[in-house]
Amino acid sequence: MDFEVIGINSIATCCSDHAQDPTSPLGKILRVDVDEPGFVGGSALRYGIPASNPFLDKTPWRQEVFAYECRNMWRCSQDTVAYRNGERRIFCGDPGARAYEEIDVIRSGRNYGWNIKEGNECFDSSKCSKGTIENEVLLIYVYNHTNLFNAVVGGYVYRGKKLPDLYGRYLYGDAMTGVMSALTEDSDGWTSSPLPVCDRKNYPCGARARPRNFILTFGQDEQGEIPRVKLTFCVSSGEMYLLTTSSITAFKDDGVALKIVSSLGEKAVTCGCGGRGESTVMVVMLMMSVLTWFGSWSVEDVD
Repeated sequence: MDFEVIGINSIATCCSDHAQDPTSPLGKILRVDVDEPGFVGGSALRYGIPASNPFLDKTPWRQEVFAYECRNMWRCSQDTVAYRNGERRIFCGDPGARAYEEIDVIRSGRNYGWNIKEGNECFDSSKCSKGTIENEVLLIYVYNHTNLFNAVVGGYVYRGKKLPDLYGRYLYGDAMTGVMSALTEDSDGWTSSPLPVCDRKNYPCGARARPRNFILTFGQDEQGEIPRVKLTFCVSSGEMYLLTTSSITAFKDDGVALKIVSSLGEKAVTCGCGGRGESTVMVVMLMMSVLTWFGSWSVEDVD
């Protein structure tokens, strides 16, 4: 049986040691079987513990723990295509506390360093001085808090069919700047490139609105199409979506759902409407720029 349910229980405050406490579920990635009830220490649970969990029957560890010493994983996703060893890798964005944001690939039984380290740097000097962190795994990408970049939002490895230049790249964003970027993997590791907004002359008719200021989350559809009534998240590979808002609050309904679609490339277009190039079509899209090795792409409102 393939246990793919990964519970994110990683909230651990700035200076707490929950992430390092093997008896606490906080600051951890949890892995459970939601289809089969189980028992732990004679107590009945509404879920089972997969037999391959790394800390099964290892006192004093919580048996649900899959990985540990996480800070506050914000949006995790599993690649729908297997890696070289057959593993379907899990990617998570983990916001920092003081200076660094990081992106991790989650591996069984591995240590992600919080609150000993933040990103690749020492966070608690009294703990860093003790030397090597047991079972530590290196993050795949880190960036520091500059120019308001300070809240990573994890995304997805793009596995859709309509944007071949983005295939296999991990798309993610920064909540506070609204900037979306893509990570590319090669033999030397991972590199990141921003995906900025393109010139309006390359927007097709109907592409006249921009996203809101802040990124909340990403999504995928199953077959490259999305229901008109809602945004579908966390399903199998397909096209990608973006949810943005004008303010970081739960008390305003000013968000908008956007879809990443093909742009017009170098072709300029005028849609009429008073010679301003503005469209009368009621579909709103956002077109993004052409990058040297990404090709052209855009974002389309599906609300």
